[in-house]
Amino acid sequence: MSSLTAIASSLARCSSIDSRRYWGLVGESVLGAATHVPLLAGIGGTDAGRRGQGLLDAFVASGAPVRSRVRPWVRPGSTLHGSVLRSR
Repeated sequence: MSSLTAIASSLARCSSIDSRRYWGLVGESVLGAATHVPLLAGIGGTDAGRRGQGLLDAFVASGAPVRSRVRPWVRPGSTLHGSVLRSR
C-alpha cells in the first residue's frame, strides 16, 4: 500500500491527477483486470471477480477510496472526445 501512496503523491506533484481520481483509477484497474484477464485465459470470471472485489475491500479497509468514481474532467468549450462545442 505504501508504494501506491508514494505513486499518488508523485503524480499529484507533477500532474493534475488528484488523490481521489488516482484511487478511482486504481479501483477501475483492479476491476478491469479481474474481469478481462479470465476472459483472455478462456476461463470463467466469477472467482477472479470475487478476488478483485476482495482486493478492493482490503483497499477500502485501509483507507484508500478505490470505490469512488470521478467524472472525467472536460476542458470548457470541448466535449469528452475533444471536439469543440459550438453555441447556437
